[in-house]
Amino acid sequence: MRHRRVRTNLNKLKFTSAHSLEIQSSVWRILLVVWVSWVILYPVSPAGAADARPRGEVLPLMEIYGSVISGSKWNAYVIPVCWEELPAYDQELRTLVRNVIAATWEANSPIRFTDWSLCEDEVEGIRILVADQGPRVQAIGRYLANWPNGMILNFRFERAQRDCQDSIEDCVKKIAVHEFGHALGFAHEHNRDDTPKECQEEVAGALDNIQGDWNLTAHDPYSIMNYCNKPWLGTGELSEKDIESIRILYPFEENFDLNPRTPPL
Repeated sequence: MRHRRVRTNLNKLKFTSAHSLEIQSSVWRILLVVWVSWVILYPVSPAGAADARPRGEVLPLMEIYGSVISGSKWNAYVIPVCWEELPAYDQELRTLVRNVIAATWEANSPIRFTDWSLCEDEVEGIRILVADQGPRVQAIGRYLANWPNGMILNFRFERAQRDCQDSIEDCVKKIAVHEFGHALGFAHEHNRDDTPKECQEEVAGALDNIQGDWNLTAHDPYSIMNYCNKPWLGTGELSEKDIESIRILYPFEENFDLNPRTPPL
């Protein structure tokens, strides 16, 4: 009788252990599915790179390619810009940024960036932080609206991008035009599917999530949005295809005055 009880208890123990292992296995399978789903929907960007997708919105995976994120186009052509801080020692470089944006994106499109003052609580435009970090945007196009520190520009280059130390003004100009391209909805040109192989190999370590879903023109090796542009980011000016692209994305209205409404300082 005693042996029968022992065998019964052993059988119960085996059943309990097997049942417990089965539950643990099911839990791990569920966790694995959750983790894989998270990685697919929310991929991690490399250091210094921004996720092109807006906060709280997931684009279909088939759209993650190209040069422009079509849904990021601003609804209005007048876009407020503000600075998170206004230290006096940065005044000249802030003016430089405003002037170079007026001479590039504004001069070749109906877009007008206005205000350029200290940020307030609510700004339906672009908020710029100046910090010694890798320059970047936190999102693309209109998804930047009122995003604290939405665009980061570097005026020092003492810790980040130190190779700009000998040409600070030149780097500030090129980077500003490039980042404002992102702010208008442009992705990285070198991320396109039709990017030449030699360029793909060159930027293999710099791939990121700043990719679009709409190719406005053929691949442009001279684009301000192309890391393969030589010298780095070219001369800081818009290429012919950059100009063509911005005018497709933001077409001129009839009888539009090309002169910037906010003249350079």
